[in-house]
Amino acid sequence: MTPLVNLSRAVIFVVVFFLLNYFVYYGFSWLVFKSFVFIIQWKTNMNWFWFWTLMVALVLPAVSIIWYSLKLFTVILVRYTARICTYKKFAYYVGEIMVFSQSGWILYRFWFDNHWADVSLIFLGVVFTILLFSLNFSFINTLRKSLENKKIEL
Repeated sequence: MTPLVNLSRAVIFVVVFFLLNYFVYYGFSWLVFKSFVFIIQWKTNMNWFWFWTLMVALVLPAVSIIWYSLKLFTVILVRYTARICTYKKFAYYVGEIMVFSQSGWILYRFWFDNHWADVSLIFLGVVFTILLFSLNFSFINTLRKSLENKKIEL
């Protein structure tokens, strides 16, 4: 291919990967925000025993199903997006920079723009941070393996 076509494919990759990255992290942040609002409403309206019993019995399985479907959706989209760019190292480094800058911005806003008043919310914030790091490594690992044409696992 000509260098102009390769350059245009690299620009298209940057735009598409930026939009993919933005929408996945926006969806993840929206999901966490709605989960926090739901959990705060439950906690204020219930006894602590029933609250934790229902959290373990209902909320954790539902959130884990939504989490793995979001992760699978991300893996599929990143795999097909990585095929656009012909410059493999460029695609990997640009994707890595975008993923870590977006997640860093989300973590900064999450921890420093909120005023925490409850220990259970701080615990959920730590869980959110761990899930965000898992999503980051899923993004980067999928991008690396799809650029190397290897088998991708969840």
